[in-house]
Amino acid sequence: RLMNYITYYLGAGASVHALPLYNDFQLRLEIFRDFIYHYQLEKDKEFKKKAAVYLNSLDTLIKKLNATETTTLDVLASELYEQRFISADFSFNKLKYLISDFFVFEQLEKSFPVYKKQVFDSESIEGYKTYSIANRDKVNTSIDNRYRAFINSEIKNGKFPSHINIISWNYDLQVELAYSRMIQGVSLYLSQRELQIFPSPEIFSEVDNTKSRIIKLNGTAGVFYTDNERKKLENFIDGRTSFDYSYIDFMIEIFSNNYHRIFGGYPFFTFSFEKDGRNKTNEAIAHAEEILKNTDILIILGYSFHPANREIDTKVFERSTKLKKVYIQTPTDTDFRKIKFNFSKIKPSFENIEHYEFVNEFLASNNV
Repeated sequence: RLMNYITYYLGAGASVHALPLYNDFQLRLEIFRDFIYHYQLEKDKEFKKKAAVYLNSLDTLIKKLNATETTTLDVLASELYEQRFISADFSFNKLKYLISDFFVFEQLEKSFPVYKKQVFDSESIEGYKTYSIANRDKVNTSIDNRYRAFINSEIKNGKFPSHINIISWNYDLQVELAYSRMIQGVSLYLSQRELQIFPSPEIFSEVDNTKSRIIKLNGTAGVFYTDNERKKLENFIDGRTSFDYSYIDFMIEIFSNNYHRIFGGYPFFTFSFEKDGRNKTNEAIAHAEEILKNTDILIILGYSFHPANREIDTKVFERSTKLKKVYIQTPTDTDFRKIKFNFSKIKPSFENIEHYEFVNEFLASNNV
């Protein structure tokens, strides 16, 4: 081989400028909840009835993510998963729909001047208290700017070079959204196809292993369904990525229909602890294994190799015998030592690990 095979290994921190980390989930879910609340006020009685079911479930989720109990989303999801056969007002399946909708809402391109709280305030101009400008700007940021810079620097002739691959623990759509933004007129679906994002509705089975691939170990946020044999993410109408109020209609309608077991769609992502419905997840793990088997240089960004994911991390790294160098992108020495320690549980004899403390952009492939 004439050049090193480079793999980027991404976690939630790689999207932090567009999407909340778990310690910020509760507030951002409250903004999402209040946005839907104000929208449904203008709708008819039938819609309000469906919206009430949705909002009640959102309220339950927000309450269960109470920061005083230090409950993370993954811990809550795992607890609900173990109780999934018990009849409950708030189930694991409902959590998956709500989180998927939330991630879609966060990533749709929008520019609302304010986000109003449900609390009425007669003294304010809006008539309601509003969230801070800082929080408004976070919700209005649909793409972490680092992805756009990364794609602009690494894409050649509309594609990633074959020696560059991405493995991600995230179920966001940051790469394909940035690609769609860069190449004007390219839909979300075409982006997924051209970038070989697996699993996605566009790349459901046929993956060319000789070309660059983006493997999502947990799938993708969005509700997946089949329409006239065409597989789609319902939340992204015709692959469009700009916000439209019809998206809220879809989210509530789908949640309501699924509530009565009519709708055949389901969220297109999985948590690492799920044991059923993992066909595509297992295929993604196999693709990740194949990529890491050929990887010379590994760049870790926004991922801590948390012990909860160790079984899958160990699986995908077990054949990575060609690995020569690992870069850990993280701002502090404390984080670096923690990630290095966790990584040592995956690759116990590997020594060539370097701390790259600049996290305002992805480490460029031509700098390693």
